[in-house]
Amino acid sequence: MEKITGLLKIRVKRGIDLVVRDILTSDPYVVISMADQKCQTRVVKNNCNPEWNDELTLSITGPSVPINLAVYDKDTLTADDKMGEAKIDVQPYLDVIKKRLENLPTPTIIARIQPSGDNCLAEESSIVWKDGKIYQDMVLGLRNVKRGKVEIQLEWVHKLKTRVVKNNCNPEWNDELTLSITDPSIPICLTVYDKDTFTVDDKMGEAKIDIKPYLDAIEMRLQNLPTPTTIARVQPSKTNCLADESCIVWKDGKIYQDMMLRLANVETGEVEVQLEWIDLSGGSRHM
Repeated sequence: MEKITGLLKIRVKRGIDLVVRDILTSDPYVVISMADQKCQTRVVKNNCNPEWNDELTLSITGPSVPINLAVYDKDTLTADDKMGEAKIDVQPYLDVIKKRLENLPTPTIIARIQPSGDNCLAEESSIVWKDGKIYQDMVLGLRNVKRGKVEIQLEWVHKLKTRVVKNNCNPEWNDELTLSITDPSIPICLTVYDKDTFTVDDKMGEAKIDIKPYLDAIEMRLQNLPTPTTIARVQPSKTNCLADESCIVWKDGKIYQDMMLRLANVETGEVEVQLEWIDLSGGSRHM
């Protein structure tokens, strides 16, 4: 079986007829967890039909690790009360992702998943190709409670992008993008585009991010160094896109690498980035 790795975006849309845990209502939020990964939505006050529309992201490194969803009522003075739970069966969705479909009419329904004893679906769920992406909408019936449903949407993340900065050739983004790293030999590609409204976005240059020296520093498992401590200095060469020396630094218990990348296939342009490693058990990395 082909192993699939990457980022799965789970958009938690809304709750439907959730149980009451306070006197007349509840203050619900959702927790999504898988192995040692956990993320949660914001709390919606005094609402048993909340609309979150929050996007949560998990790193997928295997085909069969269960994803758990739990709804809680936020309490101030006591432990938060559970309002139900469900398992998210992502296997049919990942099976579609592995097919590497391209250029389908939009929208195209690829598969229909029926409720069964093996999933927590409250109704039929469709996997749909739309505008070059594959989505699956689900309505999950919550278990271990009298009633309650949660509507979510799955989206596989192939690439990430920053916000657009208008009318500026020296933009400051300061955006954080997270990638799952399972094979350091696979290059990370950075591309700069000019956003156009009525035509295709123009490419403004590209670079490959060489993360091997950084991951070598991570594998050293350094601890308790003075802050800051420069661990390594990486020089520009024909095998990387560095515009000047790049330092890998230990600071406040974390390891960072600042890079100035020279853009290729254009006359001028550089992009400054910083790498930070986020530890996840199971051998995967977030960067």
